[in-house]
Amino acid sequence: MSSFNQIELPLFVIGLLANTALAVVVLRYATRNISRFLFAFFVLAQMLWISANYAAFHTFGSQFLWSLRAIYFFASLHSVMFFLFVYSFLRKPEEINKYIVWSCCALAFFVGLLSLSPYVIESIQINQRGDWVPVTVPGIAVWAAFIVSCLGGGFITIIRRIRQSSEEVKKQWQFLSIGLAFTFVLVMIFSFVNPIFFENITSARLGHIYTFPFIFFTAYAMVRHHLLNLKTVLAEL
Repeated sequence: MSSFNQIELPLFVIGLLANTALAVVVLRYATRNISRFLFAFFVLAQMLWISANYAAFHTFGSQFLWSLRAIYFFASLHSVMFFLFVYSFLRKPEEINKYIVWSCCALAFFVGLLSLSPYVIESIQINQRGDWVPVTVPGIAVWAAFIVSCLGGGFITIIRRIRQSSEEVKKQWQFLSIGLAFTFVLVMIFSFVNPIFFENITSARLGHIYTFPFIFFTAYAMVRHHLLNLKTVLAEL
């Protein structure tokens, strides 16, 4: 790990800057609609998550515990922003069901508060490897059900929209979904399943790297297939 320690901060900074650039480009160039803001909030939640994840491995004791809880809090925010973005994308304002939006926000608020409490991560302990790992309690099932529902609902929405869209829009969705799928699979396996079920927390340290597939495929879809109607970005750059 000594060699990794030397490049960990530069990789974290690169990940943070890449996410920031993506959000700024969308806010600057995308069509002015709710999808633009939800996408920016989604990326912001991702930035806060990787920041909490980075901080967790540079703290100890109670600070480490609260950093872990912050990771779970921002993960719940990240998931609901993902669902709301794909739900609203390419829909007219009158087509967006406000009941769905407010219900998701209310659930995210509840799950977020729950993840900051001892009812998801009760405490921390040292495992046989000598690493600090979370001690989870039954509330983790509520958190996990919310995350899976947001991700599952989001990807089901994407699949339906791909079937109903034109060829150009299909390509936008396809590249976006490939990047999202890679990132979410890496995050779920190495940042949550591995630490919780196998008490191997080392892989969670790479959280900021797991966002790179999303950044790469989304940027490609923006430049090549005008995702979010970013048609002028190349000319102005």
